[in-house]
Amino acid sequence: MIFSVIRFQIMYSVAFALSCSFITNAADKVSALVGWSKPPYVIQMDDSGFEIELIESVFRRSDADVTFSYAPYGRTPWLIKQKKFDVALTMSPKHDLTGAYVSDSYISYQNVVVKLKSLNVKVEHISDIKDYSVAGFQNATKVLGTEYKNMGSSNALYFEVPDQRHQVELLILGRVDFVVLDVNIFNYLSKSITGSNFMKKVDILYLFPESKYHLACAEENICAKFNHHLKASKKTKEYKELLLKYDFISAPNRP
Repeated sequence: MIFSVIRFQIMYSVAFALSCSFITNAADKVSALVGWSKPPYVIQMDDSGFEIELIESVFRRSDADVTFSYAPYGRTPWLIKQKKFDVALTMSPKHDLTGAYVSDSYISYQNVVVKLKSLNVKVEHISDIKDYSVAGFQNATKVLGTEYKNMGSSNALYFEVPDQRHQVELLILGRVDFVVLDVNIFNYLSKSITGSNFMKKVDILYLFPESKYHLACAEENICAKFNHHLKASKKTKEYKELLLKYDFISAPNRP
C-alpha cells in the first residue's frame, strides 16, 4: 500500500512537471496575427510600429519571442478562433470572438476631424461639417456612429479614401476641407509627406470617443500572462521611449 502511494506521488509529480514544462515551452514562441500595415501602429515591411514593438516588449518580459504574420483584417477573428495563431492584435468588442479569450486593453486609437488653420470655420459637432468637403477613412460611416453616418449620407461632398497617405495629402494640398482619421496616423503621415512637424498648421477636433483595442488569445493562459506583464511594461522607461519614438499624441482630458 505504501509503495502504491509513493508510486502515485512520483507519477503525479512527473506529470505535473511535464505539464509545466509544456506550458513554459509553448509560451517561448508566440505566433501573432496582424492586419495590414497601418503606420505608425503597424509597419509590415520590417515588423515595426508602436503596436508591434509594444507586444514584443510585453511578451519579452516572460521570455517569449513573438513572430508576426499578416492577413486581411476581416479574417482575423476566424483564424484566432480556429487556433491557427496564439494571439491576434487590434481586436475590439465589435468582433465576434466567441471561443477565444480577450486581453485587457493595451492601446487606444483616437479618431479626430482635422482641418487646416487657414479654414476659418467653427466646428463643435459632427453635423457642422455637413456642408464641406470631407475625406473619411474607408468604412468610416460604418464605425463612427449614427451622427457621422447621417452626415456622410447627406453630404454630397463626402467620400472615403482607402489609402490614408493620399487622404492626408488631400488636406495638405487644400483639396478637401476636412479629413477624418486617427490622430497619430495623421501626425505620422503628415510628417512623412512634408518632412517636418505639420501639427501646428492644423486644428485637431476631438468629436469621437477613443476606441480601445485588445489581444484575442487562443488560450486563456496566454491572455493572463500578457495582462500581468502589460501593466508592468507601461511603467517602464522603454514604454516612454516608444511613445517618444513614434511621437504619440494623447487626447486631451474631457469630461
